[in-house]
Amino acid sequence: MQNPQKHSEYKIFVSDFNKNYHCTFNAFDQEKICAEICQIPTGFWSKELEDNGIHLTDQECLPSCYSSTIHLLIGADIAGKLMTGKILNLTCGLTATETLLGWTLVGRAPSSSDSISMTVTNLLIKDCNISDLCKLEAIGITDPTESKRRTEMHKGLKNMDEADKFIAESQTLMSLGKFNLRGWESNASLEIIDQPDKYQTVSLLGLNWDLKQDTLSCIINCPKNENLVLTKRDLLSLAQSIFDPLGISSPVTIIPKFMLQESWNLGLKWDDALPEGLSKLFWNWLKAVSKAVIEAPNRLDPACACEPQPKKLNESVSGRVASSCPQCFVFTYDFNFTQDWAARLCVMSVQASVHAPMFVVVRESLNVMSFQLPILFPGVSPYYDTCRTLCPLANYNETTISPGPQNISIEISTSSNIFLDFDFLLSQETGFILTKDSEVNVTITPSKPWVMQYSMEESLRAVRIEATSDDPGCMVLAIQDIVCPIHDSLELVEPQGYYQTLLHRSGISISKKTFNKGQQYVILMLKPTDTSCLEESNSGYGNREKQVTLQVVPAITDAEYYEAVFGAFGFYVLIYIFSFIICIFLFVRRRRNTGESQNVSSSGGISTITDVENPSVHNYGTSSESESASEQSPTRSLRDFTNPPPLNPSPVSFDETDIDKLPDAEVDKNIVRTKTVLFVSDLARKKEKYLSDRTKVYSWNLLTIAIFYGLPVVQLVYINQRIVNMTGNQDLCYYNFLCSHQVGVFSDFNHVYSNIGYVMLGILFLLLVGRRDAMDSYYEAERRKLPPTEMTGIPRHYGLMYAMGWALIMEGVLSASYHVCPNRANFQFDTAFMYVIATVCMLKLYQSRHPDIAVKSHVTWMVLSVVIIIGFGGVVKGGLLVWIPFFLAHSAVTFVVSAKIYYMGRCKIDRWIWKRMYHSIKIDIAARSFQPVYRGRFIMLSIAVLLNFSLDLFGLISQPPNFGAFLLSVFIANLMMYLIYYSMMKIRYKEGIRWIPAMYMVLSFICWGAALVFFLAKNTSWQVTPAESRERNKHCIILNFFDHHDVWHFLSSCALFFSFMVLFTLDDDLENTPRSKIIVF
Repeated sequence: MQNPQKHSEYKIFVSDFNKNYHCTFNAFDQEKICAEICQIPTGFWSKELEDNGIHLTDQECLPSCYSSTIHLLIGADIAGKLMTGKILNLTCGLTATETLLGWTLVGRAPSSSDSISMTVTNLLIKDCNISDLCKLEAIGITDPTESKRRTEMHKGLKNMDEADKFIAESQTLMSLGKFNLRGWESNASLEIIDQPDKYQTVSLLGLNWDLKQDTLSCIINCPKNENLVLTKRDLLSLAQSIFDPLGISSPVTIIPKFMLQESWNLGLKWDDALPEGLSKLFWNWLKAVSKAVIEAPNRLDPACACEPQPKKLNESVSGRVASSCPQCFVFTYDFNFTQDWAARLCVMSVQASVHAPMFVVVRESLNVMSFQLPILFPGVSPYYDTCRTLCPLANYNETTISPGPQNISIEISTSSNIFLDFDFLLSQETGFILTKDSEVNVTITPSKPWVMQYSMEESLRAVRIEATSDDPGCMVLAIQDIVCPIHDSLELVEPQGYYQTLLHRSGISISKKTFNKGQQYVILMLKPTDTSCLEESNSGYGNREKQVTLQVVPAITDAEYYEAVFGAFGFYVLIYIFSFIICIFLFVRRRRNTGESQNVSSSGGISTITDVENPSVHNYGTSSESESASEQSPTRSLRDFTNPPPLNPSPVSFDETDIDKLPDAEVDKNIVRTKTVLFVSDLARKKEKYLSDRTKVYSWNLLTIAIFYGLPVVQLVYINQRIVNMTGNQDLCYYNFLCSHQVGVFSDFNHVYSNIGYVMLGILFLLLVGRRDAMDSYYEAERRKLPPTEMTGIPRHYGLMYAMGWALIMEGVLSASYHVCPNRANFQFDTAFMYVIATVCMLKLYQSRHPDIAVKSHVTWMVLSVVIIIGFGGVVKGGLLVWIPFFLAHSAVTFVVSAKIYYMGRCKIDRWIWKRMYHSIKIDIAARSFQPVYRGRFIMLSIAVLLNFSLDLFGLISQPPNFGAFLLSVFIANLMMYLIYYSMMKIRYKEGIRWIPAMYMVLSFICWGAALVFFLAKNTSWQVTPAESRERNKHCIILNFFDHHDVWHFLSSCALFFSFMVLFTLDDDLENTPRSKIIVF
């Protein structure tokens, strides 16, 4: 309390300047009331006051000597009586208020001023409660004791002992003034202090006070005995038993008062019983009252009519809302069509909850947007803040919007009965526009996406919008058309534009035709968890954020596009020219050699061909023994091998009648094929036309299968591409997004186009095969005149060669189809004809020296169909359920094929095979014969069986995730092993390899080696999630158009073509060698 001071009391007479009004009141003297206030200076508002006929006395009538200090302070009790209610709002923001004593000017000056009076006026204007208007503190007069206590409170209390001491001192001090100081009910006990969420209801002035809801309710205790005879006195007593000092139950208690009035009208005395109708009405009212909830808030709410409060952009706004009190704000800005910024709204409320959320509604000229806080995501903690980008009106000039002032209205509300605090900021994002080659760094969270706009320059054909980040976390990069509203939430982004998930780096390529006028929104969003980007991830905890760098990179120009397309095409044209030159060279040399041969024949000379040295019969299988046998019998005939002399000649001669002749011994295939040494003539006994037609079935069957298999594939991938274009979901296809060029309907045209090599080189191979086929047909008539024993060279049956060419073409078609939308489901398209190519090449090698034992076409395709089925199961299902059947099936096929090759097709596979094997083993053991009859074949087939068994065992144990690639490796390993074996045997038997196949071998080795380098530099992988696959994406390396995988397509197509040419020309050195001297291996 202050020390009491003596004041003189004066009777004050006050009148206006014209003496039209006067009044008197009492006032106390005070040496100093507040700071000095100088006379209000003349400002630009003076002209407006003068125009309205308003004159300020302290500005125009009083001399400056009387205006230095306040001489009289009129309190609110007197000032309220002087107000006339007439006010004038000046354009500068000040308000002129009329009183009976004259006009006064109040409000905040529109700009700072050097005038002391204006400074003091600004200091006196503040937000306060109604009760503050009666406090002297509002004008700077404070209680020194209270000021002291506030200072102590602001210092803070460290523990409960200090709090208890402070409470005791305060209660003692307040008791001196006869004030009973007690704590607040909401934290009166330590239990409630420790548990702030625990509330209770207390009695206050006979009412119930709900501390949680801060409401007051009436206590109704009325008798419920309807048999009680009511009198007029009872009616009055019961009606007034509802204690309601605040009158909150007035709408309810008015009814019994009407009934009491009716009893007076009836002239009833106090103890007279009420009429039956009135009594029944009373009991009905009492029943209703007992069920009613009579409740009123115990607080003074501000004005809750949601009147728009004018605000400015970039101005922070704070406030409170409840279910009965929403808040509205309006932002006004000047709009023009050159606007290069967007409004971004960020709202935060830590008091909002799942059960009592806060709702935000934003209204602008083109859109109404709404959202709520907190932002909820499955499996993670709520987010209590969010940011949204509003539509910039400059992008929608086709609308009826015209330049000028535009408003943005924001309404904030809640379903909570208690007040919730909020803060928000509506800011101008001046860096809203992206430009090419410029980097923009932003920070995003799951509840705060980032939106920017990019307008493609006229000089560009296409661009790639790249997003990079060093921070972990799954995010979404989306490109959307210029539409309003902007879909910048995880729920709405998917149906719009193009979008993809990524972890650290990716990009989306777009052209001018992608969106209207080449304009689009670029949206970055962080997902609350990593489940969309990682196959194994933990749920997100706490708040996540990610620093992202956004950059627009020019993708490719028209000149670069044409240079890449025609450059690749020209590369294969050069191969065509190279092949054409070789064909001309061979044709000229052949004509020259033919002319020389004719000259020699006409002169009577004889052209001879050096015979191939033949190995001995019983020593077949080792090089040394074969060579020695060849030296001993260089000119032995086929009959010598068919009926060899005994190993131990006997002096005993047999009579002709004792010899059982076999006239068909040289014809019966069971006898011929079981010889220890075979020549091509032994396995080329069938008619040439029959063998040729038989192999041509391969090409026709393959072409039929290719059509039936290829057309549905092309249709399917086309539909997949349409789905990608319509949905914009770029997680459906595993592209190299850093080097993918959109052309027409194709999102990744370069990877589709780079398969042109398979098609062009396949066509070239068919042309070369057709050329040789036509040349052979020309000499076919002369060859048919020769007896079978005089036929030369390897039998030329071109059906498998044609099949190889068609397979190479289809590999290009199916590989291109796969790359239209590469994914796990389409991978089989890329590998199906690789199995075909490997199989046909092995059949071609085997057919070269075993023309009569060629596998039938339908059997081959049936086996390949089973392979495709197994491959499909491995890709879709995997696991032991696929690996065990594959292991058993492949092992069985390996042994069966080995047996067929070992016995030259004379091993019959039926139910009696085990019995025959048993007897054969039994006989061999009895005869102590443990050496294989065909030693060379046995060694080669043993190595092949061991290799295949090792591959199967490795696959069964390790179970590689890419079953299709493993299956293809099995085919390639067998083909390579057979080709190496074939080449080594040619060298072993001194057949030699001409320079043309040698050249093709070198070229194929070079191409395969280089191709594998680029193949292993994988840019994508469908074995992981799309986001993880994008971690491997790389930029283009050739002509800003082709990447590593495109180079693999180029080199592998060349490698396959040169490999085919090796098989095509490998036995050209035997063209003039009699078949009876060409060894079979």
